[in-house]
Amino acid sequence: FPRLDKWMDGGMDPGTETVFMAPPKFGKSTVLVNIGYANLLRGKTVIHFTLEINELKIMWRYGKRISWMATRDVRKDPREFRSKIKKFYGLHKGELFVKGYPPKAATVEVLKSYVYWLVNRKQIKPDLIIVDYGDLLRSHNIKDRNADSERLIQGDVFESLRAMGQEFDCTLVTASQCNRAAASKPIIHMEDIAESYQKCMIADHIIAICGTEEERKKKRLRLFFAGSREAETGRTLRVEFDWDRSRMSQVKKEEGHESS
Repeated sequence: FPRLDKWMDGGMDPGTETVFMAPPKFGKSTVLVNIGYANLLRGKTVIHFTLEINELKIMWRYGKRISWMATRDVRKDPREFRSKIKKFYGLHKGELFVKGYPPKAATVEVLKSYVYWLVNRKQIKPDLIIVDYGDLLRSHNIKDRNADSERLIQGDVFESLRAMGQEFDCTLVTASQCNRAAASKPIIHMEDIAESYQKCMIADHIIAICGTEEERKKKRLRLFFAGSREAETGRTLRVEFDWDRSRMSQVKKEEGHESS
């Protein structure tokens, strides 16, 4: 999303945390895969944690995004699929590591242990850590989980994620659910984030994935730049998607639609 990079004055810096928020089934995981793909395209090292979707399915999505092949085409010609992926990595030299954990089974400390294992065993330096998604992590510091403590748990998890990005001097990108009322809103704001507004206070950038039913039928969504420590917010980027190829990209500049 080059226009979003421009609004961020060059993109997401190392040591920062960016949170994409959206209602369920709005494409959070696909956005995160596309951000991972864009970094692989630039020869970066990407670590992608998945807490909701099976890690093989996430790798499958990366494969389709890299090859630009739909599911039916991959099944028809798996040899071409493998060839395109091999060619991609030969050209761009990026590295991708995908690791899955069951929902609510892992803490940020568990994720850090895996990253340190990669650093020491594989001698890699992560450029981007993706966590899909932060709401599904347990708190390492707050053990009592009940309705009253959920807000504190979520705040602690997202603060720990930001600290992990700083510890490894890399960009940390994650996602969060919106509350139920946000599903029917044309524009989702920071106050619509589920459970704990503290997540918005901790994050360096907040980007909402928005789309009416009519827009989604046309395979369009909007990324609303809802909050940032460093940049002007309130602007909207229109994107188009192809779920079957796990692809998202910004719509070419349309008059009167670059910002709102």
